[in-house]
Amino acid sequence: MNNCCQPCCFEDVISPCPAEIKVNAKFEAATKYFWIITDLHDNVYSQEFTTDGNGYGKIDTTKLPPGFCNPYNAGFTIQVKKTVESCDFIPMVFPIKYNCVNVKVIGGTLEKNEIGCL
Repeated sequence: MNNCCQPCCFEDVISPCPAEIKVNAKFEAATKYFWIITDLHDNVYSQEFTTDGNGYGKIDTTKLPPGFCNPYNAGFTIQVKKTVESCDFIPMVFPIKYNCVNVKVIGGTLEKNEIGCL
């Protein structure tokens, strides 16, 4: 996982792995960004997304490798950039600013496809 600057990463879980993960962090509305998703083995995946009219974004998990999102995976870290090449990460507010989110996929009957709460 990535080591983030203070404050530490926001921690949350999803279950089971949905086709989309809604990230309830406020960004500029109707704006293009990139998710930077890093797994425990330091493999990095990027995905372009555009926020909705309220400034929320979604991760399309169908574009991640098969088996990436499962309860036997150690989890992953999400960060946001304005461009893939940018050196700076965009803070995510949950309700304080974080530079990243550590996500763990858990087993069981709980259905949770959102990170953070409104």
